[in-house]
Amino acid sequence: MPRPSLLSTNCAGVNLQKLLEAMNTRIEFLRDQNHTIGHSRFLGLESLEGLQNCFKDKNISLLHEYFHDDYAKVHTVLNRNGMLASKEMGSALSGLLGDFIDTDKKVYQTTKARDWKAEIFQAIYGGVHQNQE
Repeated sequence: MPRPSLLSTNCAGVNLQKLLEAMNTRIEFLRDQNHTIGHSRFLGLESLEGLQNCFKDKNISLLHEYFHDDYAKVHTVLNRNGMLASKEMGSALSGLLGDFIDTDKKVYQTTKARDWKAEIFQAIYGGVHQNQE
């Protein structure tokens, strides 16, 4: 069972306790309680760079695994915070594939971890973030 109380409340301005609780609440709703993220992934983090690497190297890929690469659900767990960006493929594919695909589908990609400032992480547990893609 995750124990957020063991985590820092100030890792480069980010409250890791609130961050983990918010992510796990969304994971439980979208998937189940057995797929929550453990607190050990965040133990010992002391810098923004460490937090960026933790998400880039561990957490984003874990969320993709949990949700079978359903980027919309991963985006929801992250509270649409800017770690993922969407781009519409309609115009690029509409002439090629005709009626075979849904051209309104959004394709997501992970943004550059070095651009993830404290506010990006705070948006996971804070209110609605400005990046609503």
